[in-house]
Amino acid sequence: MAADFAHRVKLNVDLFFRYLRTGIEPGEDDTADMVRLAVERVRDGAAVTDVLDAPFMLNLFGKPVGQ
Repeated sequence: MAADFAHRVKLNVDLFFRYLRTGIEPGEDDTADMVRLAVERVRDGAAVTDVLDAPFMLNLFGKPVGQ
């Protein structure tokens, strides 16, 4: 579980720094892995609200990933 969390955080941090370098907001393709991981968490029994409220599921603009 800790490794999975670290992977999700790394994805978000990578997107953040890429945005800082390029000035381009992450698109749907860029966040696909994070969305897939969130769906897996829900399928594993996590509450949808817990998954969506997790800090790593908010992009650098404070919006849920994929929006």
